[in-house]
Amino acid sequence: MDLYSSAAMTPDQLSKIAKEVGVSEKAVMHMDRRLRGKDYSLNAPLGTEDGEDSEWIDRVEDETASPEERMVYEDRQQKAQSFIAEALELLKPREADIIHRRHLSDTPMTLEALGHDLGILDPLAIAAEGSARDALSLLERAIALSGEKITEQIVQEMLGLAAGNEVEQLFTALNSGETAKLLHLYEDLYQRGRAPQAILKMLLEHASKHIKQQALGKENNFSVPVLHRLWQGLLKGLNDIERAPLDFQAGEVVLLRLSHLSQMPDLESLIHQRRLEPHTPSMISSEKMSAKGPETQASLNQANTTPSAPSLVENAPNLTSSPTSANFPSPTLPQSFEELVTFVQKQKEPLLAAQLKQDVHVIRYAPGHLVARLGEKASQDLWNRLQTILKKSFPETSWILETAMEEGAPSLVEQEEKVRTDKRKEALNQPLVKKVLDTFPDAEVKEESFMDAAASLSKGPLKTSGGGSEVEELIRRLGRLPGLGPRSGRRGALYLLTHREEALRPLIQALEKAYENVSECQTCGNLDTINPCKLCRDDRRLKNTVCVVETVADLWALERTQGYRGHYHVLGGYLSALDGVGPEDLNLRSLKERLDTHPIEEVILALNATVEGQTTAYYIADQLKDFGVKVTAVAHGIPLGGELDYLDDGTLSMALSSRKDLLSLS
Repeated sequence: MDLYSSAAMTPDQLSKIAKEVGVSEKAVMHMDRRLRGKDYSLNAPLGTEDGEDSEWIDRVEDETASPEERMVYEDRQQKAQSFIAEALELLKPREADIIHRRHLSDTPMTLEALGHDLGILDPLAIAAEGSARDALSLLERAIALSGEKITEQIVQEMLGLAAGNEVEQLFTALNSGETAKLLHLYEDLYQRGRAPQAILKMLLEHASKHIKQQALGKENNFSVPVLHRLWQGLLKGLNDIERAPLDFQAGEVVLLRLSHLSQMPDLESLIHQRRLEPHTPSMISSEKMSAKGPETQASLNQANTTPSAPSLVENAPNLTSSPTSANFPSPTLPQSFEELVTFVQKQKEPLLAAQLKQDVHVIRYAPGHLVARLGEKASQDLWNRLQTILKKSFPETSWILETAMEEGAPSLVEQEEKVRTDKRKEALNQPLVKKVLDTFPDAEVKEESFMDAAASLSKGPLKTSGGGSEVEELIRRLGRLPGLGPRSGRRGALYLLTHREEALRPLIQALEKAYENVSECQTCGNLDTINPCKLCRDDRRLKNTVCVVETVADLWALERTQGYRGHYHVLGGYLSALDGVGPEDLNLRSLKERLDTHPIEEVILALNATVEGQTTAYYIADQLKDFGVKVTAVAHGIPLGGELDYLDDGTLSMALSSRKDLLSLS
């Protein structure tokens, strides 16, 4: 402290103190000036020039409320107290007491203290397994669900800790099949705060108790098989409730299912009932009886009337009879492929039936033998799935499913389409329909009700133009082109048909030449009349740079700018999980082969600024990180001539993050 005793500190002293304290020299100088100055307090004299004897506290503004402000404050307090008193009178005593303890008391109680005061926090803490947050949440629920007075017994019943009579009544109603009483008791327990899972767990406890009592021979109210079946059903129902989005409704369904199950006889009862049934001789066909003759019939009658020898199992059922086959005859073999598809659909296999109708072209069919050609979209396991169903349904028949390369008959879907087309043509040829369409050329034919009921359109509503079927086909084909629609297709068809020589014929010739000569470049994927294309053959282009695009249209768009002089690579699409497009569907393998065989130094990813495009870009960048090439992407930001006020947030954010130095650009 001797350093501060001098009139001023030297620079060495400043530096030494700053280093020891760990602050700047300026801060040391500031502290030194403060320590050298006089002490000030609110009672210190001002020392004014006019000699007025006053202190600093005399200059401090008095913030004490004025009499008028105190009157306004007291009036507001009286009105608030009156309003609160009127509101408390409208509440139940329990609610008023809770609000008074929590908010209106001179010493407001916390929720935890309120639980201690009511004596209900201990069971709540046990139920919450020591979690303070869960215990307080349960306490709020107990306060909301309790009656006039909150007791520990009420909380225990809410948590299912008390062995009440309601669960026993619920258990009895469940086993007696009293559905209405069962649902009423379940809803009452739920309204009192018990969760559906807790109710089923209590039923499991009661079932376990009855099983133990039954095993010890202390009761015989329920049979052991019934109790074990109920136990399994409760376990399954508890799992269903935990997975269901609506637990209360799921609990109702589980209880109804168990109530119905309780009324069904167990296996022991079925065997006992079977033993009590009178024996009937095995059914013998009349043909066999006539072939055996009257002697055989007489011997059989004598055998049925003669007492039989003692059996190992008394009153055992006749195992030679086949009631199952008599009551449930095996299905007959489908006599046609259409019957086979119908049979598969009845086996609750709609997807398999749809594939059979759409992708199978029958060549030969006989019961047990199918030879067909499969379409391009047919799944590889089609025959295996069909064979599994046939073996299960016809175990005595060995089915043979063969695939051939012959054309075969049209698929069932194509046959149905032809039938619909014929019915539609037949309906459109009706005089009344023709007259209506001639009067209203732009009318939409949505349904025809002629001859054989109504035949719905397979490709949507048909818009007619007044021409023949060839004209309609031309309009339909043109309307399906990208960027065109039915109206544009109609106008284009009309222009082509009215300008045959100068428009239609050159178009036909151009399409024929393009169909015969244009192909996909094996190197980059561009469309050209030569292979490789002229872009890949151009020696003036940069050989160390490749620009990756999604489609040929993107390639042509970049080429029109004349701003890029390297090579291209067309992916043929982008990654899309919703559309089922994966990496194996893109032209990535040839890109990697080009990187291995060509001196490429940079790969430019010119993909769309969409979620799919950026996902594809990041995937390609990750795949190319081991090739030692530079991977870049086209810039995203404000377009030329764009205004900031009209741009979206994502574009502005990307533009700011990708900003450029103007001086370096100039």
